[in-house]
Amino acid sequence: MPEFGECNKGSFFDFAFAPGYAYTFVKDNYFISGNMYAGIGEQFQLYTKNDKLRFRYKSIFKYNFRTTAGYNGDNFFCKISYDIDLNTMRVEDSRQNILLDALDFTIGFRIK
Repeated sequence: MPEFGECNKGSFFDFAFAPGYAYTFVKDNYFISGNMYAGIGEQFQLYTKNDKLRFRYKSIFKYNFRTTAGYNGDNFFCKISYDIDLNTMRVEDSRQNILLDALDFTIGFRIK
């Protein structure tokens, strides 16, 4: 059984190569876009376990999906987007699956 509970804080930095596909449909001033990416990379881990500082490099797998819809007019613009980022990482003998999802709404006015 992994002893991940002994880790009390840490920082994890990812670098990944993730090719994917994106498509945007535009009709008049409206747009809808979808993107998907999957790839592998490296993760730098800096964490404490049993009050000892540890450094590790690990291989990771990343997956990202984003969809966006909006309006781009002459006087104002707005968009709503939803982003899912899935990341797997290994710390010691433990494998962690991290899912980050975010909903974003933006509106702006053009100054002419």
